[in-house]
Amino acid sequence: MYPNQRRGFVVEIKSSYAGIGDNAVFFPYIDWNIRFFGAHIQTVAPDLCIPRESHHGFEILVILDGEQETTIQNNRYIVRKDDILLIPPGFEHASRCISPDSMTYFCAHFDIDEPSLRMKIMKIATGFTNLPVFFTTE
Repeated sequence: MYPNQRRGFVVEIKSSYAGIGDNAVFFPYIDWNIRFFGAHIQTVAPDLCIPRESHHGFEILVILDGEQETTIQNNRYIVRKDDILLIPPGFEHASRCISPDSMTYFCAHFDIDEPSLRMKIMKIATGFTNLPVFFTTE
């Protein structure tokens, strides 16, 4: 840790340290582990279906080109190019390509070992409504 940096607080540094400017702002000291356990980029054919599944960790999906229909906990989403979907742990979901030609996507699975951070992300991800986070460009 740098001088004036405290666990769990953002602290503005008023003096220079090791070449860091006078206006540097430090973020909290974080002693958490984020574990990625599988990521891929793939282009799929039209009508490709991924059957219902769930994971013990989070899944983040970014559509790079095309469209996908994803059903999560019986809620249907149309996920398009540049959209991001964050699926919380344990949520059953299924997907299928609905593009006429193909679809390209990036998918990663991750988990966090710090229970309070994991719960905060779960609350953000579900919006307190048991639904996933869906960032759309529309």
